[in-house]
Amino acid sequence: MFNKNKKIERGISVLVNRRPNKIEGNLEIEEISNLVNSVGGEIVESLIFNIPNKRPFLGKGQLQKIQRLVKSSNSDFVVFSESLNLRNILSIEKYVTCKVIDRTKLILDLFSQNARTAESKIQVERAQLSYTLPRLTRMWTHLSRQAGGIGVRGPGETQLESDKRQIRKRISVLDKKLTNIEKLGVERRKSRKNLIKVALVGYTNAGKSTFMNLATSAGVLSEDRLFSTLDSTSKIFKILNQKILLSDTVGFIKNLPPSLVASFRSTLSELNEADLIWHVVDSSREDIQSQIQVTNQILEDLNVSNKEKWYLFNKVDLVKDDSILKIIKGDNVHYMSAKTKYGLSQIFDNLEKWIMNRREKIRVFVPFDRDDLFKIIHAECYILDQELKNDGMVYTIVISENLLSYFKNYVLALEKR
Repeated sequence: MFNKNKKIERGISVLVNRRPNKIEGNLEIEEISNLVNSVGGEIVESLIFNIPNKRPFLGKGQLQKIQRLVKSSNSDFVVFSESLNLRNILSIEKYVTCKVIDRTKLILDLFSQNARTAESKIQVERAQLSYTLPRLTRMWTHLSRQAGGIGVRGPGETQLESDKRQIRKRISVLDKKLTNIEKLGVERRKSRKNLIKVALVGYTNAGKSTFMNLATSAGVLSEDRLFSTLDSTSKIFKILNQKILLSDTVGFIKNLPPSLVASFRSTLSELNEADLIWHVVDSSREDIQSQIQVTNQILEDLNVSNKEKWYLFNKVDLVKDDSILKIIKGDNVHYMSAKTKYGLSQIFDNLEKWIMNRREKIRVFVPFDRDDLFKIIHAECYILDQELKNDGMVYTIVISENLLSYFKNYVLALEKR
């Protein structure tokens, strides 16, 4: 839609506000503006229309107002804050002469620009085709009119059906590719079964990637742009000699297109395997509560809301009113700044305690001829104490339950933690 190599396209944002609220309305306009900026465009004017739920869409006078602003601002496009169906689009195009796009199309375009791996490119293409299919009719309206007449199948109708059939065929091909990718993902996750898996989630631009870079030195792309990180990235770091697999997932956003959630289900499958979810929150946002609700709702839709979850309130260095940080209370709440590194040591101290509480403390005797057990202890266990004997070593270690079977014949004492 936008080409960053050409001149910056100027546009108007239109918010159809079903629940009039000045603060929320302004924040939605700001979010649309940020989305447009992220794809290389610029919002020069904004309009907010407060419309009751019972009314389907904008009226003639409101559409004419948009067109007058398009002309006076010399705009290249109009972007709507909500998803538009075919009827909405046709109504708008009767009055508005420039390019008309909606929130969903805008997000899809941004995802397309930021897709870097083969998997994410397939996922985005599938979502784009799912979006295009029900809106394809408008491209052939002029042809179907020419076809006219009862019992006459015009060229417009034939072309439309052909295009729809090709899109469905392509979606089927992409689905097969995603299924194969998902199978590979299952095998990859099997190889990681002995790791503790932590997944980062949160509203887009909350600071997940910056936090991940600090935690793992992963070098994940981190920019002050919406959806700068699109591909799921996983890196390993160690605490108490325990390998932790930390995964950074795609950021969420209000009214995330269902086609995107469906297409990215394989990427988001990292959440299904997670032992712990870290929900990163941008504390500096006025709509912080709304962003938390959006993320939690998507987690519920993905059937992972029952996972153990910590809230990491990021960017506390930018918070002007501390009361905003009291909206969620409990031991699972942490305050931090990925920029200044404030609070990070506390998070990892608590992660150590969390790991210890999930492990078992045992005292084992390991004969000198059991090199395999020595390797497991030094590579995957946390050694609390060790004592040299004539024919082997006695260790007091913290160990994960799945490794206990290796030591069943050598355990001197077992203490549940």
